[in-house]
Amino acid sequence: KQRRHYVVPPAKDAAGKREPRKLTSSDYNITEFNWSPDGKAIAFAHQKTSGANDWTSGDLSVVDVASGKAQALLSSPAAEGDPIYSRDGKWIALTVSDNPPRWAGGTTINILPATGGAPRALAASFDEQPDLIGWNADGKQLYFSEARGTTTRIYAINADTGAITEFNKGDNAYGNITINRTGTAFGFAMQATDKPAEAYVSRADGFQPVQVSRANAELAKLPVGKSEVIQWKSRDGLDALTGAGTAATLGDSFGPATIDVPPESWVAAHEVLRDAVGFSRLVIQRASASRDVEPGAR
Repeated sequence: KQRRHYVVPPAKDAAGKREPRKLTSSDYNITEFNWSPDGKAIAFAHQKTSGANDWTSGDLSVVDVASGKAQALLSSPAAEGDPIYSRDGKWIALTVSDNPPRWAGGTTINILPATGGAPRALAASFDEQPDLIGWNADGKQLYFSEARGTTTRIYAINADTGAITEFNKGDNAYGNITINRTGTAFGFAMQATDKPAEAYVSRADGFQPVQVSRANAELAKLPVGKSEVIQWKSRDGLDALTGAGTAATLGDSFGPATIDVPPESWVAAHEVLRDAVGFSRLVIQRASASRDVEPGAR
């Protein structure tokens, strides 16, 4: 089945109903979308089908909410996604994959005129796997998150110069990061190896997480296995391998890993490492980039 756009009026009609109205009918599957600031248009990413392998066909379109008329914004051999309107509605930030798209490839942040045209690529991020969050308050920067070793980092990238600023430090992992309508505050889930996930908020002009939920308060009282981060290099001296492992029994510890991963086996190395060391999560990291590998990933 294909995922399509519908709109539902907030007010009931004369019959006391809120009838949904179908906006898109084209034969593609919608993946992400974002409303324009004036509410008159929706920019959206779409792919051929909902199949996992069809992400490589991702393109960008926009639909007029009043008329339901959709038109292509960007279609290329690369995969486009994650459209986000700027605060003045003149630009759309998006992610664009390598050309051709590959599962092990990279992605860059681009900026596209909201009326269409050629996208402008910004500087590549550390891992080349940025997750767009949104525009800052004055519309001059974009926030994004990305894996850094076994942790998560939040960054700001200047829309004009491409300069990247790191926002947070520490050993925490972040998920479901959103920004408020004015671009002044983040909301997110935060956890660590010894701390269960909870909801937090932070001002965007100074990253200081404040916990706002206690959903897992009981879990925090339970004992957990000791977790350590270990690093070593493969024989070429350039492929820094980073893993986070949790001991099955309290008090256990990890010694140095003795697995030698040849450079030509970098992409497949997670299979060897997971089977031999038993990591619950692996990050195989080159000197210039990393790949986050979950158990069972292919």
